[in-house]
Amino acid sequence: MKKFITGLLLFFLFAFILPWAAIFILPSDPDGYLKAYGMKKELASGPSDGRILIAGGSNAAFAVNSRMIQDSLGLDVVNTSLHAGLGFDFIVREALEDSRPGDIVLLSMGLFTGAGGGVGETTSIPFLVDYYPEKLADLSPGNMGIVIKGTYVLLKTKIKDLLVHKSKSGWDYRCSGFNSYGDEEAHWTAPSAGHIEPQTITVSPDDRKRERCFDRVCAMISQIEAKGCQVWILPPVLQEETYEKSRDAAVFLEKEYARHGICYLFPQSDAVFGDELLFNRPEHANGKGVALYTRRLIRALSTACCRDQQEH
Repeated sequence: MKKFITGLLLFFLFAFILPWAAIFILPSDPDGYLKAYGMKKELASGPSDGRILIAGGSNAAFAVNSRMIQDSLGLDVVNTSLHAGLGFDFIVREALEDSRPGDIVLLSMGLFTGAGGGVGETTSIPFLVDYYPEKLADLSPGNMGIVIKGTYVLLKTKIKDLLVHKSKSGWDYRCSGFNSYGDEEAHWTAPSAGHIEPQTITVSPDDRKRERCFDRVCAMISQIEAKGCQVWILPPVLQEETYEKSRDAAVFLEKEYARHGICYLFPQSDAVFGDELLFNRPEHANGKGVALYTRRLIRALSTACCRDQQEH
């Protein structure tokens, strides 16, 4: 038993503790994209007298012009959206923490975020922990598993960045690309990328894993509503070809939300765009796409709020 325990301790020392010690010693990108988490938490903690809180992955970070929404509806807007790779669980848990009574909470979960198991990716959560190690205390067991799996991905990336200096262009993903509302606005003036390679988003084949994920997430959404918030799902921006290739995932998500009594703010079809309205990925709008998506969001939210006032 003593040998076993000694071997186990040595395993954790060399496989996890020493690599993370090296990770925290090596310098982090001072303008890294996920460093924006801290700025967005500060925005969310600001004064609130009934506001619009947008939470999700990069889809919503790249899709919304919050100032347009604020000017049209007269409500303060905070966009905490950052990265789908943080996972379904993490994003909704953060929205539950950030929301306050009277808030209108718009969750943009996206097909990439919602169709899998929800615990995040090795290229996201460990990188967030690198900037904010205190978040380790808030992670779910599933998130912690991703941190462990992603240890060497993060270490390898930091060593590579130290050895090979890479200058950033004006449209690279970075913390300084976000404005005072939390929108990624640096890409609004970027030229069209032309044809964007479509992706096929599939539903996790593990039925029980999917159901458990949705049950957890929808339970948290119910807790947000219980705080006195209105909650809607924002349909994600999607390239036309990607949407056609990923209809099964889109239908699955709509059915799961409906099963839990959670509504889309407007139809997914209104968020399906051609390449001329996209930035550089099938789920990231460019400046023109942002303007169109935001106008549709404003119209739908205005209608939904009026309907809610009439019912009450």
